[in-house]
Amino acid sequence: MLKQANREWRFAGDGASFAALLEEETIKRELQSPRASRARDSARMRLLGTSVRVDATVLPHLSAAVEGLTKQFPEVGAVECYVFNEPTVNAFVAAGRTRTLLAISSAA
Repeated sequence: MLKQANREWRFAGDGASFAALLEEETIKRELQSPRASRARDSARMRLLGTSVRVDATVLPHLSAAVEGLTKQFPEVGAVECYVFNEPTVNAFVAAGRTRTLLAISSAA
């Protein structure tokens, strides 16, 4: 893995591509739009209503893994992790207003 800007990238071009993407005006506008903010709030509300929030008392191994992730990538800030019910392996990460949302299917 290549370490670049306090991140480890699997491929050398990933970091440069990510930085270039974030510099595009269209992306900057969308990330600042009220629609994007509502979508982030909506994702968290859905997770709170339909998933299990990862906690050291409920899922200690997964909670420890999330802690390790936040130590490896401190620029991400607070991470809130959920497990949602789905029979296939699936996961996603979404930036919230005050935290990063990480969701993993129960099949994973």
